[in-house]
Amino acid sequence: MRIFNSSTIFIFLGLLLGFGSALQSLETMGVQPVADESGWNEWRLSVDDRLQPYAMGHFLAAGSLPAPVSTHFYIRDLDDDGNPLRGDCNFVVDGPGLSARWWSLSVRNFESTKPQAVLSAGRAVLDSNKQLHATIALHPTPGNWLQPDGKGTFTLTYVISELEKSELLVLPHVKRGRC
Repeated sequence: MRIFNSSTIFIFLGLLLGFGSALQSLETMGVQPVADESGWNEWRLSVDDRLQPYAMGHFLAAGSLPAPVSTHFYIRDLDDDGNPLRGDCNFVVDGPGLSARWWSLSVRNFESTKPQAVLSAGRAVLDSNKQLHATIALHPTPGNWLQPDGKGTFTLTYVISELEKSELLVLPHVKRGRC
C-alpha cells in the first residue's frame, strides 16, 4: 500500500510539473525579439513559422481565439533604457501613426490576461505630422492617456492588423518620465 501511495504522488507531481512547463512554453516559445533592436518582441503567428503552434497555444490557453495571420502582436516590458515598465512611473510612447486598417496599444498587468487600458486607431489623436504620442500614467494627462492598473509592473502590447505591404513598420519608442 505504501508503494502505491508514493507512486501516485510521483505521477501526480510529474503531471503537475509537465502542465506547468507546457504553460511556460506557451508564454515564451512564440515570442522573438524584433530585428531592429527596438526593445519590442513579436508573437509569431505566421503559419510558415516553426513557433506558430506555441503562439496559437498562448491565445487558446487564455481562452481566446488568435487573430488572423495578417495581425502582428508586439510586446515589451522594458522602456528604451532597459528599465521595467511600472505603474508608479509615467511613460511616453512616441512613434509614427500607421495606415493599418486597425491597431491598438494596451497596458496589461502581469497577473492579468485582460488589458486594463486600450488605445486604438479609432480613438487615438495623432499630431499634424501623423505622429502618435501617448502617456502611460496613473493620473489623467492631456491627449492619449493609458492608465495602468496599480503601481506594479506591466506589459505594453501593440497589435497591428493589415499593415500596407509597402509601409515600413517603425515601432514606437517608450521613454520613462517621472516616478
